Amino acid sequence: MPRSTWQTMLGVLCFISLGLGALPARGQDAAPPQESATGDKTEAEHLAEIQKYIAAQDFDNALLAWRGAVAGHPSSTDIFNSGLLLATNLMRGGQLELASTVATEVVQGVTPLAADDANALRILTLSLSLNSGVALQMEKFDSALALHDESIEQLTAHPAIVDELLRTKALALYRAQRLEAMRELVNEELAKAKLRLNDASSDPETRISIVEWLKLKSSLIAASNSDPSESLPSLNEADAVLDLQWVWNHRGVDNVFAAWTNVRIRKINTELQIEPLAARDTLEKFRTDLEYVLDGLKPTPASAPVIERSIAALEQRINVALKHVTLIGEPSMPILPAAWVNGDAIPPADLKGKVVLIDFWAVWCGPCIATFPHLREWNEQYAEQGLVTVGVTRYYKYDWDEAAQRPVAKGELSAEAEHRALEEFARFHELKHVFAVMDDTQLQEFYGVTGIPQAVLIDREGRVRMIKVGSGEDNARALDAMIQQLLAE
Repeated sequence: MPRSTWQTMLGVLCFISLGLGALPARGQDAAPPQESATGDKTEAEHLAEIQKYIAAQDFDNALLAWRGAVAGHPSSTDIFNSGLLLATNLMRGGQLELASTVATEVVQGVTPLAADDANALRILTLSLSLNSGVALQMEKFDSALALHDESIEQLTAHPAIVDELLRTKALALYRAQRLEAMRELVNEELAKAKLRLNDASSDPETRISIVEWLKLKSSLIAASNSDPSESLPSLNEADAVLDLQWVWNHRGVDNVFAAWTNVRIRKINTELQIEPLAARDTLEKFRTDLEYVLDGLKPTPASAPVIERSIAALEQRINVALKHVTLIGEPSMPILPAAWVNGDAIPPADLKGKVVLIDFWAVWCGPCIATFPHLREWNEQYAEQGLVTVGVTRYYKYDWDEAAQRPVAKGELSAEAEHRALEEFARFHELKHVFAVMDDTQLQEFYGVTGIPQAVLIDREGRVRMIKVGSGEDNARALDAMIQQLLAE
């Protein structure tokens, strides 16, 4: 995973967990650091002081205030939570060394509390994750692993907590692309968990541990193999560990319900990449099983409404994928836009005998922009062999900010002004292919576009041959291989 992606994910994780957004680096007009005396301040007073400095972007004084608060209240999870917030903001502000230092101090201070306090354990795992992310950016990842091991060693008397910390370590290895080390850890801990199952076949903690390690094994296989079907056996095994009757017998245990539904949803998502019809059947079975598990259960698990929303979203994605399946081999729809931008108009007749790549995109779409290097590469390599790339977009009322070199939303914008903005956008991103700007959704509806980017490949006879949604490298490899195949036909 690219470091920029990991940094974004970590920022989002901490934003959600803490309920507060990141703040920029300390401004030039902030007050100079002042010594923060612990005195007789209450915990609430310390927290207010720390928050005041963070809100003022004064991270030097925030750090002094936080350390003073720790000295005065060394067992306060709220104080350590504020340290995690401070470390997060330091990271987002680019102060990586200091962010790592604060995260390390949080880990060291909160570790002794984690054995008896679920909130402390949450802070510990988040701080370890943050520290490993920062260390990865600074190319000091071994020190992050050492910090993981220190916490694990202090909590060896609590196997369930150690199990969770080891999974946090496995995720850190995954993000650092140390897949062999991750594989060794996952296989070792999975084997240990399976041995425990022989002695405690009804123990929820043991079964959930096995399931979590199997999910990590599935992620590892997916990272090492471009074929999503290779990761499915691990999810099937996890589903079998949480068999339906056992889940029903333990349905009042929230973490059992959460683990079971998570595995089922992840399994359906994986099947969706392989065979949408199989995913549809699994989803229908899940609906039936879910109704069985929840029937008469009071109170309903807290996560039940979230699961219902996930099922609805999955159903929509499956329906779209099934539509895509039915389109393969069918005649394509002519591209008849309101305007052509960044090149000459291409009448449908001019596309006969060509391999056509239709790229559905928008100027505001980050994943769309992530596909541009591939689009440029394919245009350069294959255009002379008969590939025509057409970027299909719509009127979104985005102008081009020349000073900032980026598109900006406008309340009102003429079609002519938007065309000029698209030309500037194409110039900035060095895109040579033509854009078809639509004023209706007929083309999107025909190709089942519900998310962008979406790529559609059409062969020389005008038949749809491949549809891919998303900007991942697996999609890029599949599209490149199909482009070469269609050009050779």
